[in-house]
Amino acid sequence: MRKKAILILLIAWVVTVAIGIFLFSSQTGEESGEVSKGLMENVFAFLQLDAESEENLHHLIRKAAHMTEYAVLSASVCVLFFYLEDTKRWKSASRLGMMGYAWIFSVLFAVTDEIHQAFVPGRGPAAKDVLLDAVGAALGIAVIYAVYRYKRSDK
Repeated sequence: MRKKAILILLIAWVVTVAIGIFLFSSQTGEESGEVSKGLMENVFAFLQLDAESEENLHHLIRKAAHMTEYAVLSASVCVLFFYLEDTKRWKSASRLGMMGYAWIFSVLFAVTDEIHQAFVPGRGPAAKDVLLDAVGAALGIAVIYAVYRYKRSDK
């Protein structure tokens, strides 16, 4: 029963992250810009930066957000896949294969997210965003793999 509850929680977490990404992408261009601009203003105030750096930092924050949300998604999917294998619900894939599947899932989700943005006012699909998402997904999986290897070395 406990294993089933953990599995349900992991699935719910992956779905929650995916919904969060979808909701962020559903913001109009103006709404999305205001969110990142508000964050940027806080960073500016904290770092005491001048307004000249504003545009570059705004762009950097937006792109870092892309990478971060997909790092979280891919890491979450990877943990779910590892758990499925650990509980013998998925026997056919190696850990490396599961990481590959998690990355592919995340990149495909990024592609559908960019298509979704084509229908949001003030937004549009961008191949470079899919590339950033793919890099973020790889980083998320790399963190999970590093943790997995570290934990295995303790045994």
